[in-house]
Amino acid sequence: MTMLDKRHKKVVVCVGLVVLLSSISCSPKPIRTPPNITGDPEAIEILQKMKENGKDLKSFIVETTACREREGKWEKVVTQKTIAKLPFKVKKEVHVLNNAFGFDVGEGVIVTDGQAVNTYLVKENRVIITTGSHLLEVESGISFSPANALSFLYRSLSFSYISEYFDMNVKVNLKLREKINGREACVLEVYPTHKRKPGWLKVWIDAEHYIPLRAQVYVKRSGSLFQDLTFKDYKLHEGKVWVFHKAEGMDTMLGLRDIKKLKRYEKVRITWTNLQINPDIPDSTFRFKTPKGAKVKRMKTR
Repeated sequence: MTMLDKRHKKVVVCVGLVVLLSSISCSPKPIRTPPNITGDPEAIEILQKMKENGKDLKSFIVETTACREREGKWEKVVTQKTIAKLPFKVKKEVHVLNNAFGFDVGEGVIVTDGQAVNTYLVKENRVIITTGSHLLEVESGISFSPANALSFLYRSLSFSYISEYFDMNVKVNLKLREKINGREACVLEVYPTHKRKPGWLKVWIDAEHYIPLRAQVYVKRSGSLFQDLTFKDYKLHEGKVWVFHKAEGMDTMLGLRDIKKLKRYEKVRITWTNLQINPDIPDSTFRFKTPKGAKVKRMKTR
């Protein structure tokens, strides 16, 4: 295996685990200062207006399904239910099918009450309890805290990696305006300024409601296109937030059977059902009880 293959493998494994355990933080206080956004003034303003869409979002519940195309037929590869009381209380029930992410994860439950992340792997009857000041932070310098409520909701709806680029120090450029699905969009390129930046993002943002219409994620070292999703069927949900109902496109991870083959793309379709905005969720939802007989491993981040 070449050094480049090893790097690709590391990127895919890290991102796969992030999707499975996405956007959970241990600390009830912000673990970072607000991101520093530089670049074109108009582009910076567009990003700020995009975040405004989620200013009234306090909690949500949603069920998400991802499918990929196989020989002209669609097969289900991931389902998950997310219950979130923002900013730091989350419960996720995940089912990984058909060797998505390049490995067979099976069924998992991830719960945090803001103090620790409890990950229960059902098939192995094993619990991983993680504490520390920077949970789910990979070496690229990205924080996966759900403090940005809107981006956390978008990720829960679509498995898209847009959110991480809006929660870190970035430089953003406004490239052009073009139409997508009949709507005028501002096309932005977003580059993390961290020295260990993992890649960069190209995103089409609706010029009227400042919502993402399409996103492309590129891997830094190889320049490979990692994900290309178009977001469709936008509606104002419960008078609180504009959200899409479907995402379609190409993805390397949801369809990756051999983790070494980073450039293998799959046609994917992601939909959601039963979205509830700002439901009343009791704190008891986020209390984790270790199942009887489960093996327990404790970890601490630095």
